[in-house]
Amino acid sequence: MKLLGLEVASPGQQLAVVGAVTAAGLANALAITIVSGAAQSPAGAGVTTLLTFAAAAVVSIGANRWASHRLNALVETGLYRTRVRFFEKIERTELRGIEAIGPTEIVDRLAQNMAIISAAASSIGRVMQALSIVAFALIYVAFLSPAAFVVIAALQIGALLQFRAAVNRTDAILRNYDAARLRFFDRLMGLLRGAKEIKLSRARSRDVRAEFAAASAGLRDASTRFDGLIDDSYLFLNAQLYLVLAGLVFVLPQYVALADATLSILLTTTLFLWGNIEGAIIGYPAYVQAAQATEALASLERRLDGAARKVSVAQEAADWPGQPGPLELCGVEYAYPASPGENAFRVGPVDLTVAPGEVVFIVGGNGSGKSTLLKTLTGLYPPTRGRVRLGGVTVDATTAAAFREQVSLILADFHLFSRTYGLDVSPEQVQPLLRQMQLAGKTAYKDGRFTRRDLSTGQRKRLALVLAMLEDRPILVLDEWPADQDPEFRRHFYEVLIPAWRAQGKIVIAVSHDDRYFHCADRLLVLDYGRVRA
Repeated sequence: MKLLGLEVASPGQQLAVVGAVTAAGLANALAITIVSGAAQSPAGAGVTTLLTFAAAAVVSIGANRWASHRLNALVETGLYRTRVRFFEKIERTELRGIEAIGPTEIVDRLAQNMAIISAAASSIGRVMQALSIVAFALIYVAFLSPAAFVVIAALQIGALLQFRAAVNRTDAILRNYDAARLRFFDRLMGLLRGAKEIKLSRARSRDVRAEFAAASAGLRDASTRFDGLIDDSYLFLNAQLYLVLAGLVFVLPQYVALADATLSILLTTTLFLWGNIEGAIIGYPAYVQAAQATEALASLERRLDGAARKVSVAQEAADWPGQPGPLELCGVEYAYPASPGENAFRVGPVDLTVAPGEVVFIVGGNGSGKSTLLKTLTGLYPPTRGRVRLGGVTVDATTAAAFREQVSLILADFHLFSRTYGLDVSPEQVQPLLRQMQLAGKTAYKDGRFTRRDLSTGQRKRLALVLAMLEDRPILVLDEWPADQDPEFRRHFYEVLIPAWRAQGKIVIAVSHDDRYFHCADRLLVLDYGRVRA
């Protein structure tokens, strides 16, 4: 069963929450009745009356507390399940699909929208409690005076319908707010990632500041419009209270005989009733925002599903079904989706066979398609035409995951995790590699993690290479790895590491622009705007 759009609990669990809220409302109404009766005849209010009132108060508070805590627990359980489900979907989404959606939207949806839903849980609990109290208070009013009940109920229903109509108009505003928040977050991430470039140019800084201010203004305007609409509706509801009070005091007694005591109780009950209506109204916008946040999550989930791998985990090969052997690219092409009126950029066709123990350097200018080719030959991008084979076995939807586990890859935008996930290695295995990479004293390996990762770019690349060497896979693919190394270690890479990998029988494919070391490769593959030129 769903709550706030989340699969959170069984019908029985949610029914228990509704039952507790109902009990709280009934106990609250009983407490009002007891107090009203005692106020009219203080002499008759004895210990039994006091104890009954105390019991009603305890039940009301206890049931409200249990319902609030349980409701929060159910929503947080639903959010936990949603996060886990999203992790699984992101893990199964093709890399190109994740790139198309963009990290900004994914992070915003899974952080900001879930925070909105989490915060709404308490508000929804208060709304449910207030509505329960309102329902039983109205029953008490009907018992005191059916005519007063008609007046109050009619005005209340009219006010609530008007408020709901106003809230429904907030849907477009909330969508604008959601889009404005994405733009703001995108500009914020650009500001943080480009801090060095911004500091090098005051003109660039001014332009970035202008875009950041515009995105912030869009966020402000959308939020202001939403809050203004809710406030106006809330004030209209307050105006309705004056109408109810005027009707009870100045109009109703002209047509219906009411005792002074009854009128006094009606006024007290009405004020109490309206206080709970205000509580429900204040909490309702949180529900509207939570519903919009849930729809945003559902939209992201649909996009992830559309870009997910087309086979189930059960259909995927557990291990690579072939033997390590030559890596073959047979007429491989990869084409990006084309924008309207533009030609799609494509890489290929590429025909290439690399035997174990062979080293291939890929050369090409910026935008020639080198990184795209690396992602395609390593199985991160499924080729739009042609096929990739390893040891005579074709890489397809069922073998792609197992094939990728034959490859160690360090792209230019590589990421170092906080832990060595997927590797069960000891410090004794890691330390010699750290010394070889001249990282001993810079960082160490302890408790499944490196003690320092805030290193220079070249040192972080060496640390990534340490992990690749620990994986010890038959294929090693490097994207301009030596570019950030000092001359001494660059020479070490070409003249020591590459021959060692060749001797181990590894397939080594590296993007390189160091023409003085081209002799270290068995072949050069030259790319020019996606085409193989030599």
